[in-house]
Amino acid sequence: MVSAKEIAFFGGMQAEAGKNTIGVLNLLTNQWSSLAIKSSLENILRDDFAVADMKDGSFFTLGGYVNGSRVDDICKFKHEGGHVSCDYIAGEDNGNCGPSKRASMSVGVHG
Repeated sequence: MVSAKEIAFFGGMQAEAGKNTIGVLNLLTNQWSSLAIKSSLENILRDDFAVADMKDGSFFTLGGYVNGSRVDDICKFKHEGGHVSCDYIAGEDNGNCGPSKRASMSVGVHG
């Protein structure tokens, strides 16, 4: 989530002490705020994942670690009026032939 005036930060080793929030920095005022993440997923918080920013302000995460274990899921995050939604897109458990569980990768967006 990036706009002309805000940039969002998510995840990391501390995962904000288990809070389901995204930190948002207002680039015009240098003031921090946070947005709640709403999701049906059990484990949203992660570290060492890849991220792809989309033109509509949403972003996708791929893989990383959740509670110390590698994951291969893809999740879509989107700002929706006062909170951020997180939707599960794909992963090993649905039979896809995508990448295996991994962390610390790079990602590019095409098209």
